[in-house]
Amino acid sequence: MLRPRFGATEGLAAPSPSNPVRAERFYAYYEPDDWRRRLEGAGFEVLRLASVRLDAADAAARCNAGGSGFIHSTARAG
Repeated sequence: MLRPRFGATEGLAAPSPSNPVRAERFYAYYEPDDWRRRLEGAGFEVLRLASVRLDAADAAARCNAGGSGFIHSTARAG
């Protein structure tokens, strides 16, 4: 199956005992500025955007390969 390329990295994350979702999941990782541009480009008003960078060990345990943290965002249709 072909998958689109998004963000800095992307891939499939296997199910894990620490996550209640028991299925393989697709992830795409973005840099915060890129994510903001994508939201605004799609017509959203960004109300809040915060990024959380994890140390290498925590990122390895919580993110798929290449991920380094999370972006939390709140936006509304413009």
